[in-house]
Amino acid sequence: MDVISCARICNYLGIKTSGDTIIRLLIKRFEAQDTPECSEIIGVDDFAFKKRHTYGTIIVDEKTHTPVAVLNGRDGESLRAWLKNNKHIKTVTRDRASAYAKAISEVLPDAMQIADRFHLHQNLLEAIKKVLNKELPATIKIPHENTEDTNVTLDSSDADCKKTPVSIVDNFIILNQKRYRQIVQIQDYLAEGCSNREVARRLGISRNTVARYASGDPGVLAVTGFRQGKLDIYIADILTCLNNGKTKKETLEHLQSKGYTGSSSNTYEYFQKIEEITGVKFKLHPYVRTKTSALKNKVGSIGENGDYITRTGVFRFLWMNGNLTREHKDYIFMK
Repeated sequence: MDVISCARICNYLGIKTSGDTIIRLLIKRFEAQDTPECSEIIGVDDFAFKKRHTYGTIIVDEKTHTPVAVLNGRDGESLRAWLKNNKHIKTVTRDRASAYAKAISEVLPDAMQIADRFHLHQNLLEAIKKVLNKELPATIKIPHENTEDTNVTLDSSDADCKKTPVSIVDNFIILNQKRYRQIVQIQDYLAEGCSNREVARRLGISRNTVARYASGDPGVLAVTGFRQGKLDIYIADILTCLNNGKTKKETLEHLQSKGYTGSSSNTYEYFQKIEEITGVKFKLHPYVRTKTSALKNKVGSIGENGDYITRTGVFRFLWMNGNLTREHKDYIFMK
């Protein structure tokens, strides 16, 4: 009930008042309430009342995980005043804000300050970046005589895998056999007249999964994981191009010559799905290095006399689980 409606009811009962008066009474009653007690362990963080304009500080009891105070500002002054009235605090978890650290150190010098998990992760990230910036050049040249395959891409998203032919006849080499059997079972139950709900109950899956695999070729659905689309009829052509070392662009041109009319973006997403399932990557056009600045947003390239890996590429390998070839790893660590 809003305050205007409350004022109207009061006037109807013979109590002359206004909405503003009710608000003042509510605020007075709220301020008269006892301040909630908190444990010896609290968490402190800032938040935005209005982003880029007005900020506040929230204090949470770490034992009950409930807020105990909401303060104005994030410069540490309001926190300093609050801590003076709560000197029983022994442990504070906080972010990296220096204002909070300074206020806690001044008021509670013996309290333990703990950085939260996210900011510990961020601190480590910055430390690794500083080390890499100091120890590694912007671009590392790896001579071709130290690599067995000069056509291997250095992109961190590319796996270090040998190209093994993907069978087109025996699709179970690339299919998820469990998914294939599940799709066949779903379609058999539906053919018997079972409802989607009944099929979901029997197989212990969701009705959305039943609807997804209700129709279509089970073999194609097991490869792609979604309903049959324009590209599914070209799966044999795609795998042939993949085995023959074609690039994605060359594969798309081949499909277009066969009559495919879909968009290139959807096609490349489909190719990526095939790469994830087969574990084999489409060949990339070799990038000829001209200037170091040209590699600013790249992690590596293939030149005429050697392969080039950037500092960013090494960082992605260390921090984001990117992949480098064994030869490139050995060369970088040796140097």
